[in-house]
Amino acid sequence: MAELAEPDLVVGLGASAGGIAVLKEFFRHVPATTGNAYVVILHLSPEHESLLSEILQTVAAIPVRQVTERVKLEPDHAYVIAPNKSLSVVDGHLNVSDASASRRSTASRLSNVKSRERARRGLRCACSRTAPATIDWTASC
Repeated sequence: MAELAEPDLVVGLGASAGGIAVLKEFFRHVPATTGNAYVVILHLSPEHESLLSEILQTVAAIPVRQVTERVKLEPDHAYVIAPNKSLSVVDGHLNVSDASASRRSTASRLSNVKSRERARRGLRCACSRTAPATIDWTASC
C-alpha cells in the first residue's frame, strides 16, 4: 500500500454560523491542486447535526468531509469539525475528541488545531462576515 503524501500546509479556518457564506466563497476559489489540507472549525450547536461539509462540497473543487474519527491529513482535502467535538493535529492526523463541558470559542478551538503540532507548517484565520465575501485574516503562521 502506497503511503499518502503529507500536505504542504495545514490551513485552519474558523467561523461562527454567520461565516458560512464567507467559507463558501473561500472554497469556491480554492483550486483542486494546492497541496494544502484545510481544517474548518465552525461554532456549532452540540444538539444539532451539521450539513456544513455538504454545503461546502457544492462549491469546492476538493473533497470535503466531516471528521468524526481519527483521519490522516491529505493534500487537497478539506476537513470539517463535527458538532460537540474537538480536533487536534498530531503526527499528520486529525484526532477527534468530545468537546469539553466548558464550550470554548471557535478561535481557541482553532488555535488548538495548530498549536498541537508546531513543527508542521500551518496557517490559521478567522472568517467574519463584515461585508459580503470578505475574510478577516486574524492569525498568522
